[in-house]
Amino acid sequence: MASLIEDVLSIENQANEIVSKAQEEARSIEKSAEAEIDRIRAEIDDEVDGRIAAYRRDAEQKQSEALEKEKAEAATRLSELDRLDQALMEKLSGMVVKEFRGR
Repeated sequence: MASLIEDVLSIENQANEIVSKAQEEARSIEKSAEAEIDRIRAEIDDEVDGRIAAYRRDAEQKQSEALEKEKAEAATRLSELDRLDQALMEKLSGMVVKEFRGR
């Protein structure tokens, strides 16, 4: 009978060891999975940050180009006004004044 009890206790100890090892392995797998999740999350964050930076650079470049184009057009229009001779300017301003007085 003592031998049977010893066998049962031995089997129980073996079962406890197996369960303990399985729990350790599960914790190890969980840590590994968490590390992999963190790595993937960081990779995704880096990719998103890169895309945002590229979009920002592109938008800033387009805005800068549009601003330069507008400045060039304004300079062209101003230079056209500067080329009008004084007599024509006086004539045009007189026409404007006459139009407003007629109203």
